[in-house]
Amino acid sequence: MARRISVQPMTKSIKFKAATDKIDCGTDFIGTGDITVCGWFNRKGLGGGNLGRIMDNGSFLINTNNVGALLLERNSTYARSENNVIANNKWYFFSATSTSDGTTAFRINGVANTYDSSAGIPADATTNLFIGNRNAGDRNFDGLIKNLRVFNRILTTSEQDEIYYTGTVPEGCIAEYTFENDTSATAFDTAGGHNGTITGATFSTKVPLKERKQIGGNLVYNGDFEKYSLGEQVATTTSARWIDGTASNSLIGNVGFGWHTAFGGTAAAIFDTSVKHSGNSSLKLIAGTANAGTYGNCVSLATAASPTLENLVKYYIKVKPSTSYTLTAFIKTSEVTNVNAGSTNAAHIRIYEYKESLNTSISSNVTTNINGTNDWTKVTKVFTTNSLTRRINIWCLIFNETGTAWFDDISLVETTPPTRTASGTRTSAVNRTSV
Repeated sequence: MARRISVQPMTKSIKFKAATDKIDCGTDFIGTGDITVCGWFNRKGLGGGNLGRIMDNGSFLINTNNVGALLLERNSTYARSENNVIANNKWYFFSATSTSDGTTAFRINGVANTYDSSAGIPADATTNLFIGNRNAGDRNFDGLIKNLRVFNRILTTSEQDEIYYTGTVPEGCIAEYTFENDTSATAFDTAGGHNGTITGATFSTKVPLKERKQIGGNLVYNGDFEKYSLGEQVATTTSARWIDGTASNSLIGNVGFGWHTAFGGTAAAIFDTSVKHSGNSSLKLIAGTANAGTYGNCVSLATAASPTLENLVKYYIKVKPSTSYTLTAFIKTSEVTNVNAGSTNAAHIRIYEYKESLNTSISSNVTTNINGTNDWTKVTKVFTTNSLTRRINIWCLIFNETGTAWFDDISLVETTPPTRTASGTRTSAVNRTSV
């Protein structure tokens, strides 16, 4: 299968609960050669025998255990991740590579996590491949599985992360179970045609928000603010974080790239369905009395939780160092007013850059400030990341001002700067993201 961006919607996952719930793929396609398996899962419990299977063919299996590790077994010998990385009731994206000699590596939510890399020497399957159980029907997975894919080669780290961050599916995909168009009896393999027979397992509308496909290379999750919950639109406390529009006092955890309020005071953040640049909604920021020199009563939404080292690695937007990016967005304002003498701040978007291992911003870029009352205005910021930059965070804010601002259709794409041909003609910037 050629490299592509998967365009399936994220509306359904498959749910396993009972001991006999399973999907029988009707054959085996794991084999004994190099392989990469990836997908999403949300474990509700340990499952059958405390070793509920994500997949199993009698010789090759992937499961989690009671100490929070992810395991891959070949021919009765298993490799595993570190302990305490898998918890219940959270979505995880995993990718596991395993060579023909059993050397195995794991990535969980885009981060390398391998404790023991020595799985057994691959052997032929002894049963069909099963998803969510094994042939005997006593190792059921307890929870949800989504977008399970198998590749007949070892994917590079970049390729694995592209699936996680952008939905780009590289070459070599021999099986793909998205569970989007399946029936109660059939799980369709949209890559290899290995359609599976569903027994007991049911469909759920709970899906991982992370893999909302960013067609065209847009790195900003929910930059059009179309995902929200009508029941919980307003957040006015600093602890409230927006996850699909839902305010929660817990850390973002498994989702990432949702929006959260960074500062409160007398400000408010609303997903506005009456004023929008496109689609069904926009982000509305309302700033009350501003404090000189502080964010105090201004409002900001950012693409991840506070920049602890853990959150920095897991949730901030991953970018390349010394690389050109273009941010575009649309901003509308109503009576945004400077309240501090000499202030040039207004409604704008800020881009903060971070190292991979340091939770302090090393650089920032700011779009054009918009004051007063203005209809939808397009803002563009072209910037080149610092040589040390590995992650960025995006803030929409009204800085030390009063008034109201709306933000919509935020996009961040990698670009190449204009270059000169041999004849001296300048070529325009080109989106470098492959589709």
